[in-house]
Amino acid sequence: DHEHTEFVLSRWGENRMYNYFVSGESQGYGYARGNYESFVFAEDPDSWYDRFESRVGYVVLDNFDGDTPETSVYTKLFDEFGAGEDTVTHYQLLYSGEDARAFVVVPGAAIATTADPGENVTASTDVTIAGESFTYERTTTANETGQATIRVAYPGEYEVGSETVQVRESDVLNGTEVSVGGA
Repeated sequence: DHEHTEFVLSRWGENRMYNYFVSGESQGYGYARGNYESFVFAEDPDSWYDRFESRVGYVVLDNFDGDTPETSVYTKLFDEFGAGEDTVTHYQLLYSGEDARAFVVVPGAAIATTADPGENVTASTDVTIAGESFTYERTTTANETGQATIRVAYPGEYEVGSETVQVRESDVLNGTEVSVGGA
């Protein structure tokens, strides 16, 4: 079984085409056929990051004619670009068209900060990518020692409390930790 980090997970009927354009390989679509629908209708896209085991590098979602649950991966990514109420950690919008959206699967940068134990900490940035503009915001809770780590899928200048931190594209692609203030 050949694994390729540039594999595109998409609807199986178009999977060979997408993979040919990305990697030059289009031998089969068995993985897409066996996993795409389960992924699209799942509730937690970030839990699939570990299931992909570095096999999937891109996800393409096509405009879906039917009803999808508000909590589905499809709704979170296609409709909300991963930036809705329940933001995602490992999917960065790459292309946005009326009929399709493409995402690159990323480890995400880890923003390290401090706060009072049990306090919620939010990192927020404005994103303009692929013709779309939105606010990307992630929140976590500081642990018992006041440490908090917020993993983010987009580069940019993040506001974290009253401070800012710059997250580079390379930080997102490599899973690098970036510290805020004295964290």
